[in-house]
Amino acid sequence: AVVLRYLRDLLWILLSYRRTRRAWRELASGDTITNCTATGPVSCPLRNAGGMAGSNGANGMIAGCTATGSVSAAQCVGGLVGTNGASVIVSSHATGTVSSGWGDRVGGLVGYNSNGTIANCYATGEISGDYIVGGLLGQTCGPIADCYATGLVSVGVADGSGLVGYGADSWVTSSYWNTQTSGQSHSDCGTGKTTAEMKQQATFQPSGGTGPNDWDFVAVWAISADINNGYPYLMAPPAPYK
Repeated sequence: AVVLRYLRDLLWILLSYRRTRRAWRELASGDTITNCTATGPVSCPLRNAGGMAGSNGANGMIAGCTATGSVSAAQCVGGLVGTNGASVIVSSHATGTVSSGWGDRVGGLVGYNSNGTIANCYATGEISGDYIVGGLLGQTCGPIADCYATGLVSVGVADGSGLVGYGADSWVTSSYWNTQTSGQSHSDCGTGKTTAEMKQQATFQPSGGTGPNDWDFVAVWAISADINNGYPYLMAPPAPYK
């Protein structure tokens, strides 16, 4: 069975090779992308695949961006970015399905956050992989704040989580996942909430809007039963990152 699975995955890689060049595109150090939308599907035979960019190099920024297409690769697969280096992703979201045929670090927004900062973002797409799979992030080694995920998370072997597949809880603040739609009651980081709770502003402002961990529903976020299926959505244009 193991041999057959290996041969299946090898065939998947070979068939994908000719249609994957755009998935390998990387942002150079210091590059910035703002207010952009990517809609097409991305497939990569190896690693670093994202709906917007394969990887986000050091000292870069992605702000006010959206990716809606499906993304598939072996490792470091994200709905928006495959690997986020020492860069910032802010006020952005991804809605596409994210999958890995046999690898790890798979996330609805970012597959692997390596020393980067992610704030005011969300992911809603379905995510599947074998190891280190999360509704928002596969793995994080950098700070995450004011984010959420709602997509179904399916893990083949180990480390499947509603928000972050693998990471220290100290990295993540004021971030949530839907325990019902994700099918996951556990996450290495973040706080699980029900669907009803995820559609209430009070959930994201536990101190009534005045606490340091409360989300900004004046300049960054908004919520309405008629928009984004009732979940919080980002205002446009995005608020500047500080």
